[in-house]
Amino acid sequence: MDARIVPSEHALTMFYETDHDVEVPEHDHGAQWGVVLKGEMELIIDGVSRIYRSGDCYFVSDGAKHIARIKSGYKGVDVFADAKRYVPKA
Repeated sequence: MDARIVPSEHALTMFYETDHDVEVPEHDHGAQWGVVLKGEMELIIDGVSRIYRSGDCYFVSDGAKHIARIKSGYKGVDVFADAKRYVPKA
């Protein structure tokens, strides 16, 4: 997965794409909003599965357990309420 992260004081925005299938195991964190730019992703939020495709937006509420299954060729943008969710490598 290739990602570009834009941090701010109140949120973190991540632009990302992948050239292979990726499964993100079940986890939780602060609220997250996203949009699928290209491709397909399955999100399982609190046990409910839904497929998101190009143009679809999604929301994961604060503390909701979720799994992401991202298909090869995916491009998307996520905004995390946790401003320090990802810290750039030095």
